[in-house]
Amino acid sequence: MFFVRLKRRLKVECIDQHAFGTGPELRIGLGRWIGYYNVGRPHSALAGSTPDEAYRVDEGRRIAA
Repeated sequence: MFFVRLKRRLKVECIDQHAFGTGPELRIGLGRWIGYYNVGRPHSALAGSTPDEAYRVDEGRRIAA
C-alpha cells in the first residue's frame, strides 16, 4: 500500500508538473523530488513530520524503515 501511495504522489507532484525532455532531466528531477519527499515534505501519517525527522533516533543514527 505504501508503494502505491508513493507512486501516485510521485506522478502527481513531480512527473505531471514538469515536462522532462530527456532521460537525464527526468533522473535529476526525480532525485530532487525524492529528496524533498524525505526531508522537506510533512506527512500526515507521521504526525506532520518528515520521514527524515520521524525515523531519526538520535544525532547521526537512524533506524531502518
